[in-house]
Amino acid sequence: MEAMMKELEEMMGSADFEDMFGNVMSQLMTRDMLYEPMKDLVGKYPEYLDANASTISEEDMTRFRGQQRLIVEILKVYDDPAISGDDEGKQVADLMQQMQEYGNPPEGVLTDLAPGMGVGADGMPAFPFPGMPGAGADGNPDCCIM
Repeated sequence: MEAMMKELEEMMGSADFEDMFGNVMSQLMTRDMLYEPMKDLVGKYPEYLDANASTISEEDMTRFRGQQRLIVEILKVYDDPAISGDDEGKQVADLMQQMQEYGNPPEGVLTDLAPGMGVGADGMPAFPFPGMPGAGADGNPDCCIM
């Protein structure tokens, strides 16, 4: 097992792995993959923020508005015909990185987009499927496969 872990660590540091990972990420950040979900996501923010303004802390409101602003910027990149290919991917990746720095979107926005899925205490999605980690009526963290 130790030898396998060592090989995995070596592979992760290799240029081939970085190239492969970069290609996968580039494919996931294309307009075809992200435009509609981002458009749906940004549309949920105004209603959520207005409806919950009295219960959202100033710090969270600043974070959420920052996320909303960055999603709008991502959509502008996708809508700009002068930006395409590698330039589009780099700009979107940069904006996504900035958005990650703001943390998770509001839970109410996520539940509107994916009913039944919330965010756990660890900030990771809590799956609504019985037997999945962080899910189930009894809160059983065991995997349904094992």
